[in-house]
Amino acid sequence: MTAPYPPVYREIYDRLVERLGPVHEDAVRVGVFLKSEHKFAEVRPKARSLHLELTLARQVEHPLVSRVLPIPGGRTAHFFKFTRVEDVDEQILGWMAEAYDG
Repeated sequence: MTAPYPPVYREIYDRLVERLGPVHEDAVRVGVFLKSEHKFAEVRPKARSLHLELTLARQVEHPLVSRVLPIPGGRTAHFFKFTRVEDVDEQILGWMAEAYDG
């Protein structure tokens, strides 16, 4: 994630993935798809925030969740919007690990 996006987007991204095991980062035009054995998250830079779509086997609640959608297979997609590195708290990092482990 480079210009024209704010440098903090890279810092947020790094925080999101720093504790995970080997991650395949599939960079596409709209962002980065994160995969382990399966795709578990998408990170997309937007004008005002960095968006994370995180797929979990259950629904969770957090102040930064902007939307929740049920998806096939009984899973749930959670959409977060980050503007600061501090937005990525321990709870979100735990959910990243949970989604990674699948």
